[in-house]
Amino acid sequence: MSMNNDTIEFRVTVLSERSVKTLFSKCSPKETTKSFEEARIFKRVFGYPEDQDPIYFDKEKLLENKKTIHFLFGQLKSFHNVDDLVLQFEDIVFNYLGELWTTDKEVIFKFLHLGVAAEAITPLCYPTHHALKNPSLLPTRIPEDPEFDSWIEGYKKFLEGK
Repeated sequence: MSMNNDTIEFRVTVLSERSVKTLFSKCSPKETTKSFEEARIFKRVFGYPEDQDPIYFDKEKLLENKKTIHFLFGQLKSFHNVDDLVLQFEDIVFNYLGELWTTDKEVIFKFLHLGVAAEAITPLCYPTHHALKNPSLLPTRIPEDPEFDSWIEGYKKFLEGK
């Protein structure tokens, strides 16, 4: 399902290894990329001994897919606990239904880099390896959820107001 409203464009996407790999690939720089956005999930300023080498994204593609990335992060169980702004590293593998969506470390790190680049989360903090969630992101649902139809109407209105 795709939504479009002048400034609103995102695809209702279920959080999965495939969706993360697809988004990572879409946002990765190509030969024609003119502007770059870098992401580091391990940074000295957050307590790590040194900054990791950055992962670069195509800035234009990242902006085109930012709402979809936010939509995926909104499916994490942690984002449904709106009173807690901390995303524990071990919680990144559970969706809001409590289901394990991946065990693949490469996919997890791709997802984290997309999240940092799209401002869904901060880089990880040492020594606990947690991130802070962007407090303006809302929890999201998937089409298989019985409450999806009523929820999506409110979500569209929220996006229109942004």
